[in-house]
Parts: sequence; structure tokens; C-alpha cells
Amino acid sequence: MIARSTQGRTTVGASWQVMGSGVLYLIPVTIPADHLLGNIAAHLRNSVANVHSIAGYVYADAAGAPGDVLGFSGQVTGSSLLGTSTGRWVHFSVGLWFAVETDVWVGVSRSVAGANSWDMAFDATGGSGGSRASTSDAAAWTPGTNDWSIYGELFS
Repeated sequence: MIARSTQGRTTVGASWQVMGSGVLYLIPVTIPADHLLGNIAAHLRNSVANVHSIAGYVYADAAGAPGDVLGFSGQVTGSSLLGTSTGRWVHFSVGLWFAVETDVWVGVSRSVAGANSWDMAFDATGGSGGSRASTSDAAAWTPGTNDWSIYGELFS
């Protein structure tokens, strides 16, 4: 029998952050041994009619900050999410197997083109999530205290 579990924040934050163009929004999670990270989920809404692509990302942990990219989902186009102005959980398939317990960072980034068009739910205190200026491994990591509404969906 396949068992499902989650790591990260599965509740919807009380506030909304307009997602910056090309900025990664990440949280740290621990993947237990012998688990598949099947999906990354983020609670999102579109804030304008001109919506853009968004994708999920998984990064290795490098001493408490995101390191090298381990995987990413295909991009979900905004047109498939129109009408989500109240927000909903959006899932991004990644399909990464972890044989040993592993600390990783999971999150999302929207495409760099166009005006702001995505908002992410969060709570402003108590979190360990931060942001990175781009999806490049070399981009600077900015730690924060926002508790982004992001989680990893695990299967064992």
C-alpha cells in the first residue's frame, strides 16, 4: 500500500505576497528515507488577467541555505489557472526519490516576463522561508521569516 504524507506548511497563510519576476520562494523540508517527493504544492492566486507561467523547484540544502538544483517541474501556464482570484493549492510534479533522509528546499518561481500576476499565501512570522533573486544556483539567498504556504507531497 502506498502511504501519502506532507512536509512543509499545509495551512493557508493570512497574507498575500505579490511574487516577483523570476524570484524563487523556498522553504526547508526534511524528506524521510525511502520516500518519493511527488509534488510541490503552493497556495496561489492570480492577481491580474495577464498571468504567466509558474514552476516548482527542489534544491539541495547547503549548510542551511539552498544549494544546487535537484529538480524542477514543468511550467504551469497561467491560462490553466484563470479564475483562481481567491487562491487555491497548485501542485507541481517533480518525482524525486530519496533513499536516505535528506534536507532540501522546495518552492516556486514565476516566469520573468510581464507584470506581476501571482500572489502567494504566507504568514509574516515564525517561518524559515526566504527568497532567491533567480533560479540560478549562484544567485544570492535572502533568508526571511515568512512562512510561505508551500509543502512537499511525499509517497512511500
